Amino acid sequence: MKKLQIVLTAVIIFLQIVMIAMLSLLLGRMRAEEPLQEPSDQASSEEDWFSPQTIEVVNDLEGVRLSFVSGDGKGCRCVLHNETDREVLSRNDFSYYQIEEQKNGSWLAIPMRKSTGFSDVGYIVKAGKSVEYSFGFIPYYGELPAGRYRIVFYVLDNGVASDNEIHYVAAEFDVR
Repeated sequence: MKKLQIVLTAVIIFLQIVMIAMLSLLLGRMRAEEPLQEPSDQASSEEDWFSPQTIEVVNDLEGVRLSFVSGDGKGCRCVLHNETDREVLSRNDFSYYQIEEQKNGSWLAIPMRKSTGFSDVGYIVKAGKSVEYSFGFIPYYGELPAGRYRIVFYVLDNGVASDNEIHYVAAEFDVR
């Protein structure tokens, strides 16, 4: 029995090392690729972890909208309204939303700083229901300075992931 425990412990340690090595390779590859756009003034290039692409089409899923409730440069609260007759799937974590800043009349995605980790919990928003979400910016973007921003959040129509069913909803807000 003790020999089995030793073998299982060794296998677990080996798998953890492999996972760390794969993650290191993935992050190194992400940093080696050219950025998709010019980084904003939000984070220095040394802190940039992920440079997202500005989402061009938002609020295109009829009956699903995101509304800003309250917030400041540290975070915000928004409500996702599902006014359709079907469920939609959403997530409340940094990998499923991004912050964009309005500059000279255009929206520019703010690069994300190094991450401390994330959860991958999906939420089903039932037909005719609304769900409130809280978003903290500091771990991923730092505190936002004064300006006009929007939070872009993705939802899946009917809770099924495919290229045709991903939609983006956005809510604009000001930081003073």
